[in-house]
This record gives sequence, C-alpha cells and structure tokens, in this order.
Amino acid sequence: MIRLKPITKEQLDKVCDFNKKIMAAFLTDSTELSPTTRMSYESSLKVWFVYVSERCENRRHIDIKPLDYKRFTSWCMVERGASSSVLSYKY
Repeated sequence: MIRLKPITKEQLDKVCDFNKKIMAAFLTDSTELSPTTRMSYESSLKVWFVYVSERCENRRHIDIKPLDYKRFTSWCMVERGASSSVLSYKY
C-alpha cells in the first residue's frame, strides 16, 4: 500500500475559518464513530479542505461547484498519488 503525503500544519492553516469550523463541528458531533472511522474521516476532510484552499480560491464548502468535486478526484490522483480504488473507497 502506498502512503500518501501527509497534510501539513501549514496547509491546514490556510483553510478558511468557515471550513475549519464545519470540519470541527462534524467531528465533534459524530460521537457514534469508532476511533478508526473518526481518524479516517478526519484525514479525508483535511485532504478535501486543503484542496479547496489550494484549488478553489479557498471558498466556503457551501460555495463549491459540482465541477470542483470532479476536479478533486483528478487532483488526488495526479498531485497526491492516490489510486482510483482508494478514491472510490474514501471519496
């Protein structure tokens, strides 16, 4: 299994406050998740919001366009080195 590059603190610091708040709220409110599932969700959300920060003008999540979701898959494969099977599982 290939490990993807971790998201850095510097990358997360650039994510807009609105997106940070909804990510934190989701993770806090999801009390039924197992620790492993929570960690997986948190990792996926960090990747998503870094993408939004870097490629979508750091828009709020509610302002993302459908095409941005499609571009995200390509970005994960090209820039982050994720395989298509990982993307179908995670995203």
